[in-house]
Amino acid sequence: MLVDRIKQFGHDVTHGSVAQMFAFVAGVLLVLAGIVGMVLNADFSTGNSIATESLLFMDVNGWSSALLLVTGAVLLVGRRNADRARKSALVVGVVYLALTVWSLFDNTVLGMVPINDMTAIVYAAIGVLGVTAGLGPDRPN
Repeated sequence: MLVDRIKQFGHDVTHGSVAQMFAFVAGVLLVLAGIVGMVLNADFSTGNSIATESLLFMDVNGWSSALLLVTGAVLLVGRRNADRARKSALVVGVVYLALTVWSLFDNTVLGMVPINDMTAIVYAAIGVLGVTAGLGPDRPN
């Protein structure tokens, strides 16, 4: 029974729409990054007293980890249905593109979420991939 569920899960991931695949892969990675970020630094300070830790090459704190967790959860919840996956990928993509644009003018978002250059590049990649998946076809050819 467990083997059948695993096979069905693999079939669902590989035979879904582009948005569903993006939502699953990006959702899992964002949730994992959010969890690791919370373990590294769960500080929710704001303003000039932001404390950050480095997660590989990204600066993280409690706020940025919460952002990663929430956007990852949105993608994972939306992945089951092709239409919801497209909408969630598009919304998450637009959010991350907005954060990327914000990073051009300031190194924090509202004095809470730290954004260094590498974080901005990751956010831009998530944004472009999310918008592309959200505007892409419903089913693969």
